[in-house]
Amino acid sequence: MDISDILTNVKDLPTLPTIYSQLLEAMSNTRTSAKDISDIIERDQASTLKLLRTVNSPVFGISTKIDTIQKAIFFLGFNEVKNIVFSLSIIDMFKNYKPNPYFSLVDHWKHSIAVGVITRILGTLINEKLVDNYFVAGIIHDIGKLLLLYHGKIDYSKVINYVVENNTRIGNAEIAVLGIDHLELGAMVAQKWDIPESLINVIKYHLQGTVNGKPDNLVACVHLADAIARALHLGGAGDKVIPRPNPEIWEILNLDIKQFSNIAPVIIKSYEDAVSILISSKGH
Repeated sequence: MDISDILTNVKDLPTLPTIYSQLLEAMSNTRTSAKDISDIIERDQASTLKLLRTVNSPVFGISTKIDTIQKAIFFLGFNEVKNIVFSLSIIDMFKNYKPNPYFSLVDHWKHSIAVGVITRILGTLINEKLVDNYFVAGIIHDIGKLLLLYHGKIDYSKVINYVVENNTRIGNAEIAVLGIDHLELGAMVAQKWDIPESLINVIKYHLQGTVNGKPDNLVACVHLADAIARALHLGGAGDKVIPRPNPEIWEILNLDIKQFSNIAPVIIKSYEDAVSILISSKGH
């Protein structure tokens, strides 16, 4: 597979749904109100219902019942609500693609949701003041896998075969078979979508746990969340490897491993609820 062929076809990859583009445009205007944002979202009844179910799930830990989009914005803020819409849009974007017998889309999204849930929990554990990017970061961290999987000229089964034969991580297999991995392609498409640099860094560097050696709390949390999701067997990442986290992240995040003693039940409950909301009704 010629790398240039993949890169040339980046322009043909999916564009983000209109609802997300409208939210970005509205939020760039300082005069935009909560009602303006809610009006945009409420034009899509399915997205509205799913967003409200998501906001009321244990993932976000809000004790008050959220029954309107404006109320969701009040409790979570513009950016978090926008990111939930983004997460829903990304999952919805790939629902009609032809299934691949070598790669389970359901397992992929279960893994991504698990990483999103755990990343947000880690964000609260380290007392991060702004965790509005933490859930969506986990949802999209492996988006490049789907972009490679659904690229018309790529036989992704060769990548999966390489994973099985060599018991290696899927990124290593992509490099060996295709000459490019899901991190690089995912970051390129994320730039095309004009999403925040913090999320592009997650896509590109989550396997490192740092941004080219520089500490980054969000990247470190996704890195650790990925390892935890794999260790708990929540979904499937395309390979069976359970990686040892980069030792630097413990210092970056100032986490004590004892903090994890009672965290598994919280993770699993939040994960199960999020999965039931985000993918169970899509028929994947």
